[in-house]
Formats: sequence, structure tokens, C-alpha cells
Amino acid sequence: MADSLNKEIELHSINCSEEYQGSLMITRCQGCYRNLRWPAPCADSWATAISCPECGQYFFTEGRSTDPPTLTEQPASTHPGIDMSHWLSKLRLMQMERPQSIELMTQLVGNSREVDERREHVRFEVENPIVGVPLDEQAKPTGVAVDVTLTDLSISGMQLAVADAWHAPLVAVDFGKLGLPGAQLIAEIVWQDADDTSTRLGCRFLLSPDGRLPLS
Repeated sequence: MADSLNKEIELHSINCSEEYQGSLMITRCQGCYRNLRWPAPCADSWATAISCPECGQYFFTEGRSTDPPTLTEQPASTHPGIDMSHWLSKLRLMQMERPQSIELMTQLVGNSREVDERREHVRFEVENPIVGVPLDEQAKPTGVAVDVTLTDLSISGMQLAVADAWHAPLVAVDFGKLGLPGAQLIAEIVWQDADDTSTRLGCRFLLSPDGRLPLS
């Protein structure tokens, strides 16, 4: 099923590129560097996870599948025992001891950004637009992708802001709008806080041991 859908998406991207003109593209696999001219998730469109035909790494791309991959049995939250190199390279972050990490991340997110050092991992307040895909407990999409705002970030989690109520237990986020094509993560929603204007989501990243999306 996955191989068939891979071929359909690749052919669709090549032969019908006009449909995705102006869309952000995944461009290439983060694992094996195979060219993947797949459209990144876009707000108000369905997205599904597809595996790279070369190495099997999953990416969320525009489309809808009746048989999507599901969450691995025991995805791990980020902790020192996991090889973070692949994931960190996608976000251009490095796990370093303070104060080096503060200096590096401040350069990435801007000198004017506030730093929250009360947590185990340093978090930086930002305000960047990204795209989120609502997922159920098995990491299957429950609705169309939506525009979300990344409001803080660390190597273990993030905080998002969405305009409407959020009902899904997981979210897949695509960082293509930040100039990182193909950089995607799945996170568990650990808390929510809604007011009259938006809903804030506290998220903890879920990873496979090699840092890829924990799907199979």
C-alpha cells in the first residue's frame, strides 16, 4: 500500500507540478538525501505520512490515505539516552552545556528573545508560523492541517498557539516555513490553556531511537 502511494505521489508531483506551484516542498529525504518533490503539509488540506522509497523514513505530505502508518508501540520522549543528532540537525540546534547553548540558540532565535531557564532544558520564546496536523492516539490524521504559531522551543518540547479549539492528543508539525524543508516532528499534547483568542498547547516530542518520526 505504502509503495503504491509513494509512486502515485511522486508521479503526481512530477506531472502535475502546476497544482503545487508556490507550495513548500519537502525537496529531499533527511535520511538518505533522495530527492522527494513532495508538497509539505498545507493549512486547510489533508496530510498523510509517506515513507521514502529509498530508506523508509516517513514524512507528512499533502494527501489522504485510507491506510496510514501508525505510532510505534513505545515511542520515546527526548532524554539523554536517545541519539539526538539527526533530529537536532534538522532544526539546526545543538545540545550543549550552558552558557554555550544559550549563546547558540540566542543567535538562532534572536538576541531579543527571552530565555526560560527554569526547566530541565532551556526554552526560548519565539513567534514563528508553522503548520500542524492533528493526530489521534495512533498518529492517524483526524482533520486537515492548520496554521499554528510556535511560541517556545527546546530540545524536548515546544509550545504552540492555535486559533481554534484543539481536540487531538497528538500533533505533527512541519517546519518548512522556517526554511527547514522536510523537518518534521510528532509531539504529544501534555496540557492546554484556552482563552477568548487562542488555545495554547504544551507539547512533548516523541521520537524513534534514531530520531525519525516514530511511525511504522
